[in-house]
Amino acid sequence: MGYPENGRRWTVMTGRSGLLGFRMSWCGVLAALLLLAAGAARAEAVRIDGSDRVALSSFALLRDPGHTLTIADMLGREAGRFEPAPRLAEGHSLGFTADALWLRVDLTVAPKGAGRYFLTLDIPNFDRLEAWGSWTLAGEDGRADAPPLLRFGDRVIDDQAMPTRVHAAGIDLPAGQHRLWLRAVSTSSMALPVDLWRPGAFWASEQVKVQIHTMLTAVIVLLGLGALLLAVALPSLPMALYAGSALATSGHVMAMNGLDVLLWGGHFFFGDISSVVWLVGAGVLGAGFLLTALPLRRHARWAVPVLAIPALLGAGLLAGYPFLDGYTRPVVIPFATNLMLVVLVAGMAASVQCRLAGDRPALYMIFGWLALAGGNLLAGLRNAGILPWTDLTYYLPAYAPMVEMLFFGAMLAAQLRQLRVEKARTQQALVEALRRNEAELAHRVAERTTALDRANAVLHDRETQLRAILEAAPFPILLSDAAGSMMLYANRRARVQFLGDPDAALTPRPAAGFFCDPSDRTRLLARLEREGVVENAEIELQDIAGRRFWALTSMAVVAHEGQPARLVAVNDISRRRQLEQELTKAKEMAETVAGLERAARATQRQFLAMISHEFRTPLTVIGMAVQNLGLDAADADADADADAADAADAATQDRLARIGRAVR
Repeated sequence: MGYPENGRRWTVMTGRSGLLGFRMSWCGVLAALLLLAAGAARAEAVRIDGSDRVALSSFALLRDPGHTLTIADMLGREAGRFEPAPRLAEGHSLGFTADALWLRVDLTVAPKGAGRYFLTLDIPNFDRLEAWGSWTLAGEDGRADAPPLLRFGDRVIDDQAMPTRVHAAGIDLPAGQHRLWLRAVSTSSMALPVDLWRPGAFWASEQVKVQIHTMLTAVIVLLGLGALLLAVALPSLPMALYAGSALATSGHVMAMNGLDVLLWGGHFFFGDISSVVWLVGAGVLGAGFLLTALPLRRHARWAVPVLAIPALLGAGLLAGYPFLDGYTRPVVIPFATNLMLVVLVAGMAASVQCRLAGDRPALYMIFGWLALAGGNLLAGLRNAGILPWTDLTYYLPAYAPMVEMLFFGAMLAAQLRQLRVEKARTQQALVEALRRNEAELAHRVAERTTALDRANAVLHDRETQLRAILEAAPFPILLSDAAGSMMLYANRRARVQFLGDPDAALTPRPAAGFFCDPSDRTRLLARLEREGVVENAEIELQDIAGRRFWALTSMAVVAHEGQPARLVAVNDISRRRQLEQELTKAKEMAETVAGLERAARATQRQFLAMISHEFRTPLTVIGMAVQNLGLDAADADADADADAADAADAATQDRLARIGRAVR
C-alpha cells in the first residue's frame, strides 16, 4: 500500500492471542516500556483537504473492559476519560487486549474536502467496527441507542460494508469541525489501520492490489492443484499431502489478503480467526508431508512421534472447531498455533539432520522452514510493537507459507530428479541383471529341456512298459469315465471279450451294456463311492456275442488325462463256477453212495448176526455136551473116550471161531 513519510498511522491490537500465541512476552514488555518512555501526544484534528487518501492518525483512546459503554456515554460522563494515544502508537501495536476500544478523532473538513468518502479498515479479518459522526448525532440528543453511522466486520449480521477485499463503507463528510467516534471489538490480534479514501482513488488502488494478491495467490493454488493431479496420476501420498498443505496455505493467504471475502462474500470459516484455522490445517498436512517425504525412519527416527503427536492434536482441534461457540473458538487458537510452532522446530531439526545424513533434497525443506520461521518472527515483532504495522510487515508473514510451499515444491522436484537418476541407474543395473538372468535362464532352459526330454523318454518307456503289461494281462482290464458309463480304454483281453476283435479301434462307447443286471452296476458304483475300492465282487456279465459269464470284478478310482476315471478288472470265473457245480453234484452223489453202503453194511451185520446166532446155538450145545462127556470119561478113567471128547471140543471151538471171523 505504501504510506507517505509525513503521514502518521495508528494501529491498535485487540484480542486474546497472536499468531504464535504471544501474551505477556518480553517483546510486549519492551513495547510497553518504549511507549511509557515516549509519552503521550495531544490528539490533534485530522485535516480533510480533498486528498485522495487521509490516514486517521491522531486520536484519543478509551478502553471499555466490560463492553457496556454506549455512544451516549461518549457524549456524556465518559467524554473526559479519553486519553491521547502515545506517539509511538502511531504505526505500532499497543499490545493485546480483550477490551472494546473507543477511538475519538477530530476532523477539520475544508470546503473542498467535503463530500463522499470510503472509510476503510485495511485488515480483512476483524470482528466489528462501528462509527458515529457528530454531524449525524445533532438530532439524536445523545441517545444510547443512536444508530451508528456505519458498521462492518466479520461478526456483523447487517454488514454495511461494500463487497471489497477489505472492510469499507461509504460516508458523507460535510465541511466544518466534526468529531468521529469508532468502537472496535475483536477476539484476535488485529490492528486498526483506518483511512478515508476518495471513491475513485480507492477503486484504482484496490484494482492494483487485487491483481497483485490474485497473482501471488494463484501461484499457491496452481502448486496445490498441480501436486494434486500428480498425486492422482502417480499415485503418491507425499504429493497428495503437499497438495493439501498448499491448498490450505492458499486458504490462509486468501483470508489474510481478503480475496475470499471479495470472491465469496465472506471467510470460509466464521470469525476473524479464519486465517489461523487455515494455517493450522496447512501445518497438520505439512507435518504429514514431512513424515512421508523425508527419510525420517532412517536418519531422524525421533522426529516421527514428535511430529505426529502435534499434527494429530491439531487435526483434533480442527475437527472440533465447528462445534465451538463463536467467542470460544479463539481460546483454542494459542494452543493450536503453539502445536504448529512445535512442528516448525521439529521439522527444522529433522530436515537439518537428514541433510547432514546425505539427503540433498532436505536442503530445500530447510529453506522452507526458515522462510516460515522468518515470517512468524516478523509477525511476532510486529504484534509486540517492536516493528511498525505496514503493508510490508503485514503481508510478508502472510506470504511466508507461500515461500515455504515453493521450497517444498522445489524439494519434491529435487526428489523427482533424484528418483529419475536413481531410476536410470536402476534401469541400467536391471538391464544388466536381466541380460545375466537371460543367459542363465537360457542355460537353465537348455538343461531343463534336456532333462525334460530324458524324463519324457523315461516316461514314454514306462508308459510303453505299462501298456505292454496291461496288454499282456491274463484278464480283461477296462477304463471308464467317472460315471462309469463310457469305456475309455480296454486291453487286448478286454477287446477280444467285449469287442470281439483284438485289433478293434477303441472309441468312447457305453459300458453299461456289459452288465446283465443294470442294478449290479449301480451297486458297484455306490460301493466304490462309499469305500473307495471294490475287490472281487462276483457279477454276471455278458460279452459282445451275448454270452453270459460270471466274473470277479474289481474297481478303483484313478486319473486319466487329468480327469477322474474308474479302472475295472474282470476275471472270468465261469469255468471255476462250473467245476464248483460239478464238484457239488459229485459230492452229493458220493454222499448218496456212502449212505447206501452204510445201509448195506448194516443189513449184512444183521444177517450175519442172525446166522451166527443160528450156528452158535447148536454148536454151543454140542460143545457143552462134549465137555460133559469128557468130564464123565475122566471120572471113569477112560482115556480113549477122553481124547475123543477133547477132539470133538476142539472141533466145536474151531467152528465157532470161523463163524466169529465170518461175522466180523
